[in-house]
Amino acid sequence: RLDGDFVENTDWWFNESLADYTLTTTPTDKAITSSFTPDGTDKFLYVVNMIHNVVSVTTSVNLTLFDSVAGVLGMYQGEGEDTTNQLATTLMWVGVPTAAARTVSARVYETGGSNIMLASRVFVFNLSAFAQVANTFDATEVDPASSPSWSTVATQSPTPTVTGNWEVMAFS
Repeated sequence: RLDGDFVENTDWWFNESLADYTLTTTPTDKAITSSFTPDGTDKFLYVVNMIHNVVSVTTSVNLTLFDSVAGVLGMYQGEGEDTTNQLATTLMWVGVPTAAARTVSARVYETGGSNIMLASRVFVFNLSAFAQVANTFDATEVDPASSPSWSTVATQSPTPTVTGNWEVMAFS
């Protein structure tokens, strides 16, 4: 449990922006963590999320997972198909950040129009705080196979040493 087993702003960081925001062409940090300094050896998980209403169907809406030291660690760009769409997007990154003070944010913008961000969130976990962690991350560009077949991007085969709950996340 985050509220009982981990210490906020030591083991995990969270922030959210719940105010409606009309996107602009200027990349803007909305949900931003407080500053933290990794030790340069611990593995971290960064997660950002955005929910937005589609207003302009021909306008690209962008979400970036932004680290104030490393820069852009992930990006989504997409258009809505209908002005009644409400879309959610989540980006994740796992890695060992350098030992430098930083913030992590959900950075949002669009190419023009008036789409409305309803909420954005950022979650950062120091994975060394967990008793057991298994992860795989691969930033190699992949040209996926056509449906109905699929392309395997990564495989993880964890071997737990104790019984308990598992959290499994995947993103490609």
